[in-house]
Amino acid sequence: MFKQFESSNKKTVNIVTIFEDLSNELLFDIFEYLDAYQLYLTFGQLNGRFNLLLATSRVHFDLDPIPLNEFPSFTLSLNFNHILSFTSRNLEKTRSWLFDNNEVLQQFSKIRALTLFDVTYGIINRLHERLPSLKSTLIYANIAIAVVAGFLNKISDKNNTAMMALRCDEVLSHSRIHGHVLEIGAGTGINLACLHNNTRIIDYIGMEPNTHMYSYIQTAIKRWNVPFEVRLSSNSATAMTDVESNSIDTIIMIFVLCSVPDPLSKELLIEAHRVLKSGGELHLLEHIAADSNMKPMMYAFQRFIEPAWTIIGDGCRFKPTTNYLDQMKTIYTKVSYQKIEIPIPIIVARDGIKGVLTK
Repeated sequence: MFKQFESSNKKTVNIVTIFEDLSNELLFDIFEYLDAYQLYLTFGQLNGRFNLLLATSRVHFDLDPIPLNEFPSFTLSLNFNHILSFTSRNLEKTRSWLFDNNEVLQQFSKIRALTLFDVTYGIINRLHERLPSLKSTLIYANIAIAVVAGFLNKISDKNNTAMMALRCDEVLSHSRIHGHVLEIGAGTGINLACLHNNTRIIDYIGMEPNTHMYSYIQTAIKRWNVPFEVRLSSNSATAMTDVESNSIDTIIMIFVLCSVPDPLSKELLIEAHRVLKSGGELHLLEHIAADSNMKPMMYAFQRFIEPAWTIIGDGCRFKPTTNYLDQMKTIYTKVSYQKIEIPIPIIVARDGIKGVLTK
């Protein structure tokens, strides 16, 4: 910060304030608004004072942005007793480090919140045993997974004719969807209403990590009397180890990327490219963040409600999804998309895109 003042003898006095001049108390307050990894990248090894501040500051720890090759050195730098909250959507990365390590768990003495996605009852029970102070929080977190499944089933309204026309007649038209079909984020099975009478489909894989959705999918299979073979998988879409390379003709993704944390969106699209046959297509329909220039009020409102929206929407965020698609232009032979208004009752989520990525 740079300020100019005039002294009583009319001489100009320049006063320069730099970040390092701030008091420790003010820096601690600032640090509480930042993630531990952001702090590590910005201030780690800056100087002795900041090293001491980082070692004693209270931080929030989001595991997902940390690259695997930096994970060991970063976690060694943490003071676990000062972690206020812990978030993880990628349990494969954290399983051996967190859930199978009593010493690490016991160091979370001051943790206030624990946010986990795609957890199993086995993990919940282990955490109950090792973090008894969080027992009620974990129970509510696990119940929330089932509640979200019911909520998403309600907003996937089969009676919304405009929405179903967008799904069935445009994104999932029979002329587009064929052969060996993979749906990433099968959800409640709502798209089977569009696919069940498509005679060009040989078989279908529904990739859905939230197993609480499976009862809804089974109901959809019976309701629509689906004639082709259906297989469900709870594997991560960023590592579809049960799907062979160059084996899929068509991939479907409806409202998926909004729920995928960065930088996993790019990994998912690259993994989709791996399993597609040459000439195969990925068809998508996505919520996106409102344009901050064209709709500044809506954009600001989305930012304001995003913390609550993320919980209600099973991890969904208002994201600049077109940026991810543009990055794929060097990987896929063709990437095309257009912005649309999604015909749903929830006004804040109407900004969207539909598109096709061709291998």
